[in-house]
Amino acid sequence: MNHIGEISAILAATAWSVNTVVMEKHGTKLTSMAINFLRTSLGFVALTCLILLLGSTLLPAGVSPEAWAALLSSGLIGFAVGDTFLMAAVKNIGSRVTFLIYSFSPVMTGLLGYLLFREKMSVLSLIGTLVILAGVVIVIFQGDLKGLRLNYSKRGILDAFIATASQSVGVILSKFGATQLDSLAATQIRLLGGLLGLAVLFMSRNLWAELKPVLTDRGSQVVTL
Repeated sequence: MNHIGEISAILAATAWSVNTVVMEKHGTKLTSMAINFLRTSLGFVALTCLILLLGSTLLPAGVSPEAWAALLSSGLIGFAVGDTFLMAAVKNIGSRVTFLIYSFSPVMTGLLGYLLFREKMSVLSLIGTLVILAGVVIVIFQGDLKGLRLNYSKRGILDAFIATASQSVGVILSKFGATQLDSLAATQIRLLGGLLGLAVLFMSRNLWAELKPVLTDRGSQVVTL
């Protein structure tokens, strides 16, 4: 039986976990926006080089305007907005709690898929949704449900939930455009959307100085790679 989807998901989760731990340890001298801009830039360049090596064109050809719009919007929301808030959350409340909250993203994606595409949710899926939600609540309040006192930074928790929602919306938007493309081409367009959004933000707010530490600090250079 072909389990390429499951294997890819496990490898992606492993890569994310390693990257986040490294970022939490070495990324203190960079802002979350700077980290995201550099990572998205390198990701786009690396993926484009891979696509060219595989014999494809610089950018996908024959893609409808609707698919371009959906994938660019997906990247803008998922990468530019979502990943920036995700990294801010890691800096505020740490990777453990951030990714516990972030684990609710597939649940939110499933709910959006049900509402928009009428995708079916089994009883087991609903039970899993409740279990994940209960785990998030218990950790955030550390068992102090009676007093409902947060034991972590409110800003960090809000950042994590914004990242979770952005990731879910980004995934849903990608479904509208990815049907015409393979995974590499679809991801390339999404990265381009995220990169363009971040570039506009950096230019409009003149944030280029935030990128300087990566040129002088070895730890910051490790984070971006």
